[in-house]
Amino acid sequence: MSVRRNVVANHVGQAWAALVALLCLPLYVRYLGIEAFGMIGAFTVLLAALSLFDVPLAASVNREMARYTAGAHTAIGIRSVLRTLEILCLGTAVLVVATVSASRGYLSHSWFRTSAITAGTVRAALLAMGIVAALRLGEGLYRGALYGLQRQVLFSVANAVLSTARFGGALAVVAFVSPTLEAFFLWQALTSAVTVIVLGALVHHTLPRGGQPARWSSAAFHDLQHFAGGVMGITLVSLGLTQADKIVLSRLLPLEAFGYYTLAVTVSNALYKLSEPIMDAVYPRLTELVAARQTSRLAALYHDAAQLVSAFVIPAAMVLTTFAGGVLLAWTGDRRLAEETAPILTVFATGVCLNCLMTVPYRLQLAHGWTSLALTGNTIYLVLLLPALLWVTPRYGPLGAAAIWALLNAAYILINIPLMHRRVLPGELARYYVQDLLGPAAAAGATVALAVLVAPGPAASRTAWLAFLAATGAAAFALAVAAAPALRRRVGSALGVAA
Repeated sequence: MSVRRNVVANHVGQAWAALVALLCLPLYVRYLGIEAFGMIGAFTVLLAALSLFDVPLAASVNREMARYTAGAHTAIGIRSVLRTLEILCLGTAVLVVATVSASRGYLSHSWFRTSAITAGTVRAALLAMGIVAALRLGEGLYRGALYGLQRQVLFSVANAVLSTARFGGALAVVAFVSPTLEAFFLWQALTSAVTVIVLGALVHHTLPRGGQPARWSSAAFHDLQHFAGGVMGITLVSLGLTQADKIVLSRLLPLEAFGYYTLAVTVSNALYKLSEPIMDAVYPRLTELVAARQTSRLAALYHDAAQLVSAFVIPAAMVLTTFAGGVLLAWTGDRRLAEETAPILTVFATGVCLNCLMTVPYRLQLAHGWTSLALTGNTIYLVLLLPALLWVTPRYGPLGAAAIWALLNAAYILINIPLMHRRVLPGELARYYVQDLLGPAAAAGATVALAVLVAPGPAASRTAWLAFLAATGAAAFALAVAAAPALRRRVGSALGVAA
């Protein structure tokens, strides 16, 4: 089972899915309108809220499948674990649909401030959103299972095909069939149902037969409670940290203004597509090494993964924040849209970058089954965040909310990571800061600073901006890799030269 192979497969699969989404999103705005895109932003908030259930289920099945590959479960045992989580997932999905259906009347009339779309349209779209969100729980469960089994090449192929159908099909529907929110979300529901069926079949086909039917296991449920409960607690508080700005803004701002904020968030979140494939491949291996008590190999993998995340995320984030207007113009072709969104994107993407850098330390904590640090830290930050957000947002609007998000993630890097290293991998903190973060950041920063001198002007074409951004991003990435010792050695070894 090659971590390197899985990283490559995950990056290729998720890059394709992200590319299809990024190509389609500006066209969604064109065919549906910016208000409707604000409703799509509200859908992302709903999906984030459901991560309260999705993340514990996916993290639990991922960890248990990784432990199974290390010999901790029998064939019937792991199938019973999966069946137990499937039943929990189904019950949660039914609850989600019922809750959204019951609340859509209030939300359509009293929450969203619309002008171009009717309350009836919002109400119908909300019901479809609830169905899609419920189906996404099943997608997350089976995705986590395939990751834990390290069948990530298989998942990446399936994900690329299904994502093309999800985003490309939705574009075809709104462009040629019905340019309405209802049609958009009905297509999303159809593709999510197909995705659940396909991924579920792949998981059950991959697992060995256990000799008897899998069924609900009270013992498995009991064993999962502590870990899943800790992850749920972390997720609950994280929801407050990551979604409070969107909830407040969706209530206080006109839906058009919230659409611009949603656009900035959507572009910024593309950075997660650079870090998530790495951690999806590395996390099962971290869990195996923790279970085997191989500390030296664990430390090596931790630093390799941290440098790889830095090399991918930091250069992209620096290009995104420094040339936000050019990125948006190259992507959408709409100068007004770029002007309205660019300042928000610059600040919000900074916070997302810092959040991505936290993924390696956080997954290391989960590999140890240690959830209390993240839960305690998130709770403290949430207590501080809410008053700050309520004070800043009315005064400074979307830009102020984005700044709070960036400052919050800076605190994570400066406070939580040193606390973690006092217990996990002590003595490795300096190496993490200097080699894993600062080296790639300095190299990428110098590249982007030089690129500012030759950047296209405000009147430049989309083609000029695309060429400039691609060249700058490639150069910053190459120098970030060269500045990361572990990556430099691997590249040098692959090329047959000294590194």
